[in-house]
Amino acid sequence: MATASAIKSRDATVTTTCTCRTQPLMPVPDAARMLARSKEYLYLGLREGRFPGARFGRSWGIPRAFIEGFIRTVEHGQRVDFEEYASAWLTAGEAEQVT
Repeated sequence: MATASAIKSRDATVTTTCTCRTQPLMPVPDAARMLARSKEYLYLGLREGRFPGARFGRSWGIPRAFIEGFIRTVEHGQRVDFEEYASAWLTAGEAEQVT
C-alpha cells in the first residue's frame, strides 16, 4: 500500500507517494527488520556473495522477491536454512541468465 507524505518548499507543498512496496530492491535495514536479523549479518553475506543483492555506491539493495519468498516458505511451514535458501536462489538466477 502506498503512503503519501507532504514536502513543504518555500513556495508550494508537493505530495509524494512512497512506492516502497513496489520497488524490486529493498534497503538492507528494511530486510533486516523483516527477517529479525542484524544488518551486519546481511551486509557480510552481501559482501561475500552469499546473498543476492546490488550495490549502489555505498548502499546495498536486496531483491524483494528473495526476502518475501523466504518468508513465504517459512510461513508455509517449511524448515529452511536462510543461507541454503540464498544459495539455491542465486543458483536459480544464474540458470535463468544462461537460458
